[in-house]
Amino acid sequence: MRALPTLVNVSLIGNKHINRGTPCEDSSFSKTSNGVSVMCVSDGAGGAKYTHARFGSKCACETVADLLCRHFDAFYFENRESISRTILVTAIHSAMAPLLQEHELDGLERLSCTLLFVAVKGDLVLAGHIGDGMICRVSSQGISPVTLPANGENASSTYFITFPNAQEYLRFIRTTTDDTHAFVLMTDGVEEMVYDSSSQLIRPVVARLAELAAKGKVEAEEELKNKLL
Repeated sequence: MRALPTLVNVSLIGNKHINRGTPCEDSSFSKTSNGVSVMCVSDGAGGAKYTHARFGSKCACETVADLLCRHFDAFYFENRESISRTILVTAIHSAMAPLLQEHELDGLERLSCTLLFVAVKGDLVLAGHIGDGMICRVSSQGISPVTLPANGENASSTYFITFPNAQEYLRFIRTTTDDTHAFVLMTDGVEEMVYDSSSQLIRPVVARLAELAAKGKVEAEEELKNKLL
């Protein structure tokens, strides 16, 4: 039986937020249940109109992790991808609904966030991505992108899971582990440091970050914080 993956996740506040005295809007979350391991990352939107993005990013991560741990096979083997994408988006929007009442918000836009996830069950892998950021695969062949950043009408805009038609922008990737050593998920803050969009090359540091998982979750997360700061 294949051993379950080691899941390592860290969310850190950037210098821009520290200088402005604003909270970290990004979230990361990992979960293993029913033989399924899920890693989720979400970038809460910045800007005055996205007042509660940090709550949206947390909710999106936790909702997807729980959903895929319970229903991985249904999502992986559903041939009608549009149905899978719609179900996932609807589940997130439904989970966010109580936040609107709790924080007296006027719409999901206040909770806007991107979403990246990878779910693994045995040799099967289901990845999903909406917005910017990046998912990489580290294998014996090197580092390769699983998903690339998707921007909106211009380089400074992107797509959010909170869009009414978010399922149209959500990308699903079904693959297998093969000789994969690790999957690395990152929001745009890290992506911009390690990925050259003009050459589509990924810096080797991504592989070194992935190697930290061998140290175990607690030690790896502490060292990852030190490397990213």
